[in-house]
Amino acid sequence: MLPRIGNSETKPQEYDGMVKAVNAGWSTMKSRTARWSVRATLAALVWMQPAASMAEGPLATLRIGLVAHPATGVAIDGAVQIEEAFSKATGLPTQIFVARDFAALIDAQTRGRIDYGIYSAAAYAAARLACGCIEPIVAPIGSDGATGIRAVLIRRREDAGQPATVATVPGDMPHWLSHARPAAQAGAERLVEVETASQAEAMFVSGDVDGIIGWVPSRAGPAQQGGTLSRLLEAGLQPETIEIAWETQPLRYGPHAVRSDMPAATKNALVGFLTALHEVQPDVFQHLEPLRQGGFVRVTDADYATANAMALQLAAAVEAR
Repeated sequence: MLPRIGNSETKPQEYDGMVKAVNAGWSTMKSRTARWSVRATLAALVWMQPAASMAEGPLATLRIGLVAHPATGVAIDGAVQIEEAFSKATGLPTQIFVARDFAALIDAQTRGRIDYGIYSAAAYAAARLACGCIEPIVAPIGSDGATGIRAVLIRRREDAGQPATVATVPGDMPHWLSHARPAAQAGAERLVEVETASQAEAMFVSGDVDGIIGWVPSRAGPAQQGGTLSRLLEAGLQPETIEIAWETQPLRYGPHAVRSDMPAATKNALVGFLTALHEVQPDVFQHLEPLRQGGFVRVTDADYATANAMALQLAAAVEAR
């Protein structure tokens, strides 16, 4: 059985409020309990969970943290192949550790219990806020070339100005990301909160709302396709009848991040290995990234400016209350 992160003396639950707040967005600020929970978590990040000291030196073992899938528990598909491939690429014995959630993954990497973690964009932003001791090295791209998503406001072309009512799902990433739109794009729309994206789409198609906050893939090229826009067209709307009123800056797909004190030679070996993995060892790539099949590309912290800005904005809002 693979080693498990998060069931020892550490208390990764202290990160739960931060990760959930970053993922769910400003909707978590509506209740007093949620505000207190996030404020307490931020305090814990600053005062109660100091990171391991940053002392660059040779690694004895490369420790990789992966979040368990709810359906498989501690089982990681292709774990042996992954460990063998990383070991061959770096010349280091490699061991996978399984985290029950992103909160446990953040706790483990900021404490120095793992060297390498695979994150969502929101979880990376939370980890970066908790500790300046990790850095992204690669991120996946889709088979269509998409590098992430953008939140969008979709409306009917016949409507002038901002829509009066807009359907949104408070816990979804597009709702959280929509708060990152430029101030000039902010309107006086009234949000109609629903539980699922399908409900929001159905309300827009039927005309019960004037607009919908959704998402589209972020990729090169002028044409917007995929995501909520494509789902609305599949539901029967004609492309000439709807338009994107505004869109946010892109939110990059989540990175593979390493400890900043990892030796440069090991980082470079990992980058070279991962960026060639899709072509050289597609079976290992499939185990690491089953959803986005375009390969890995080099990234830096600058590629996560949108996620980092939202995390900082949320932290500032919590501290101001």
